[in-house]
Amino acid sequence: MLPVTYAEIGATAGELPTGYHHLQTERVIDHGQHAFERAADDLLAGQVQRRAG
Repeated sequence: MLPVTYAEIGATAGELPTGYHHLQTERVIDHGQHAFERAADDLLAGQVQRRAG
């Protein structure tokens, strides 16, 4: 494994570091266990990143 190339290792565990564009959003995507499981599957499969553009 290669070492990381940035100094802020672990910085997102608290206040986000300056010098970066930060984006935080929330949305209710549906309700219920089935919706939760579908969202979890999509997240783990990388679908969230693909759909974000």
